[in-house]
Amino acid sequence: MVKWEEIVLRGAALERLAGEHWKMAVYTRPFGRDLICEAADVEFAQDAQIPYHTRQHGYETVLLLSGCAEVTLYGKCCTLEPGDLVEIESFMPCGFHFLKDSVVRVIAHGVDMARICREGVRIHEAYPAGEQRAALLNELYQAEGIRLLVEPVAERVEKTALPEVSAKGSGQEIFPLHGVTCRLRVGRWQIGGKAEAWEYGMDAGKTLSCPGTAPGPSLFMVCDGSAEVETGGEKRSVKSGDLLWLAPYQAFSLTAGDAGAALLDCHCSATLLRYLEEWEAAQAAPESGVRQADLAAQNRSPLQGLE
Repeated sequence: MVKWEEIVLRGAALERLAGEHWKMAVYTRPFGRDLICEAADVEFAQDAQIPYHTRQHGYETVLLLSGCAEVTLYGKCCTLEPGDLVEIESFMPCGFHFLKDSVVRVIAHGVDMARICREGVRIHEAYPAGEQRAALLNELYQAEGIRLLVEPVAERVEKTALPEVSAKGSGQEIFPLHGVTCRLRVGRWQIGGKAEAWEYGMDAGKTLSCPGTAPGPSLFMVCDGSAEVETGGEKRSVKSGDLLWLAPYQAFSLTAGDAGAALLDCHCSATLLRYLEEWEAAQAAPESGVRQADLAAQNRSPLQGLE
């Protein structure tokens, strides 16, 4: 029997944490030696801030689900709207200011985000104020490679001027295929060369499937519309906002609903950009005799239906 509560992550958090101006719901723990695919939603009150800082370890994909926020990267600032995505790399100076009550979804790789927040909450609870709390927080930040920076007088720019920001509906590369449009939201070069993040805009009834050959987990988010996920001979409907956690070597299929669907593949370990570029070139030169299945195998792409 399929344990759907472990696959469709909707509201039932593994852990809930709260600070003075934020609340966190943790949905997945970091997986494996590389600590991939930790997922959490964080609610921020209006006017809350994440101070300008750098972090030595890990990568975070930050997707604004609701509200409005300003992000400052490298001394430049732009406004984020729901559906916009920011990729925070190691050693990148960044900070956030939430202009309204907001919710962000964070997908972290290479760092145990919840553990750091948990330790910070414990320090705040044990030491409500004073120099000792400040000293302990500073010790925590140093241990985790976090360095607080002086807030800059940021230059305001359009979000298109910041390559780390991916506006809703955009893509660094876009490939219109049969029944699905693939948008590269985060490049492999932004996640330490380990993965990519793709958004699949699927027409109604379009199916993407995985035969169960992927050695790592798959983490999808339903950005828009609805879909049906099938695994282990059972089916379940999913809707906008749902997270899907598929275990390593788990076979599954995803079929878009009547109005279509947009699915974010949060940690695509396959070299999908190279595969799509090579498949596009092969279609332009059919005399080459290149087969789609061969390209998929060469680029470790387990998803079927991208042709």
